[in-house]
Amino acid sequence: MAQSQSKTRAARRAKTTETRPDSRDAFIWDTEVPQLAERRRGAARSWIVQTRAGGRSLRRKIGDVEEMPVEVARALAREALAEIAAEGGLGLSPAETISSFAPRFLEDCAGQWKPTTLASHRLCFTGQIIPGLGEVCVAELTKAQ
Repeated sequence: MAQSQSKTRAARRAKTTETRPDSRDAFIWDTEVPQLAERRRGAARSWIVQTRAGGRSLRRKIGDVEEMPVEVARALAREALAEIAAEGGLGLSPAETISSFAPRFLEDCAGQWKPTTLASHRLCFTGQIIPGLGEVCVAELTKAQ
C-alpha cells in the first residue's frame, strides 16, 4: 500500500515538472548586470534589458545573442540603463502626444511587419486611435485607454 502511494506521488510530481509555462518567453538573467537577460522565444534568442521607470516595467531589446557576445551586451545594457535613467524611461518628451508619436512608431515597426499589416495598422491609427486619443500624452496613457 505504501509503495503504491509513493508511485502516485512520483507520477504527480513528474506531471507537474513536465508542464509548460504559460509564457512563450524564457529568461536567463545575467549575474553581472542584473537587468540584462537572454530572452528565448521559440528559436529566437535576444538580449534584453528590463527595468522600472516612471512606475512602469520597461523592456528593451539590445540585440541578437548569435551576433553579440555577452561582454558587448553588458556594455550596451549599461548604456541603455543610463539612457533610460536620463530620459525618464519612455524615450519621449513629456508632452509628446499620440498623434505626434504615431508616425515614428509606424516607421520604427515597418521592418517587422508585412506590408498588409503595416497598412492595417496605419488605417487603425488614422481612423480610430488618433481621432479618439490623438491629444493624449503618451506618458499619461493608461491600459484602459
